Amino acid sequence: MTRTLVVVDDGPGRTATVRAARAVAPVLGTRLAGVHAPPASSPDVEAALAARLGFPVAPLAGDPVAGVLAAIADPDVALAVVGGEDHVGAVSTSPRLAPELARRTTTPLLVVPPRARLGLQGPVRRVLLPLDGRVETTRRCQALTDRFTDAGVDLIALHVFDPAHTPPFLDEACHEVAAWQQEFRARHLRPEHRLELARGATWDSLRRCAEDVGAELLLLGWSRSLAPGRAAVVRSALADRRMPTLLVPDPADRAAGPGPSPLAVAPGPG
Repeated sequence: MTRTLVVVDDGPGRTATVRAARAVAPVLGTRLAGVHAPPASSPDVEAALAARLGFPVAPLAGDPVAGVLAAIADPDVALAVVGGEDHVGAVSTSPRLAPELARRTTTPLLVVPPRARLGLQGPVRRVLLPLDGRVETTRRCQALTDRFTDAGVDLIALHVFDPAHTPPFLDEACHEVAAWQQEFRARHLRPEHRLELARGATWDSLRRCAEDVGAELLLLGWSRSLAPGRAAVVRSALADRRMPTLLVPDPADRAAGPGPSPLAVAPGPG
């Protein structure tokens, strides 16, 4: 897989989307390419966009969701980058494009809000990886976490404890805390990864930790189900106005399947 594919729109958030793609593509060792779904398209429009952006841009015709899904299904595409809900749809593309892509694609998807705080002049430097303690969640993200880590990105793992199941030892600097962290690191992390612990509302804890550590994006594994009562963290990520989120989908088609979301917060020990 050699391409990072950018969904180029004509809205005010295009700058943030392209900037985020430029920050991630070199880390993944991919080249940039774009697809464009404007109200009216012509070879001259895409040629002008390509000249302005510095990478090839292909037109899309018809339904934007179907067109983008077909484009990112190419086995050469390692990552798709799309704008968040504030600006995708500002001109012509569906306002539900990002959620629809997230639900239906098996390609990793970077969703970039229009006001994303990515003042990057180079590759991404720090990524926050929330982990629920389930091996399948860790494995789902492993290919990307390995690539980020091997490229020198500072990857910080976060485990959030459900307030109703917070182990008593978390309030104390004691042997049990160190032992639990050591076991968690051995199961889920590489030696160079940092581990942060938090408790409280899951999304609030993620955003607070991301701000505290200066993370430039979130890396989330998920089940591809936005059914009621599921994937609350992903819903919050898709609605966030500032934090870019890289969603790593389950390759299996479990969108309608039963069971809890892989992003449900694990209660932790005790």
